[in-house]
Amino acid sequence: METASLKSGDKVTVQTVSGSKKYTVMAVLRKVPFADSKANLAAFITTEKLYTEITGDKTLDVIDVQLKKNNQEQTVSQIRNMAEPILLFRIPGRKMLK
Repeated sequence: METASLKSGDKVTVQTVSGSKKYTVMAVLRKVPFADSKANLAAFITTEKLYTEITGDKTLDVIDVQLKKNNQEQTVSQIRNMAEPILLFRIPGRKMLK
């Protein structure tokens, strides 16, 4: 899959709730564990504060859990059972789970 050829220091323009704003790329990840390889999109990692500035959404909370082994369905199920019902789970190679 071809990815954007961004590098540190590049400027990107993002449409925010208050209009277009330029942001500086601080770092580039070449492999993103939560990226959808079928989508031709760029993933931006940002702070909760900046996310709110861009989207106007004040409800974002992200917890990223990466397990060491495959076939951890029981562990994922236990985490899911402890989480609030509005949370989404992404397991690489599978559809988004609620």
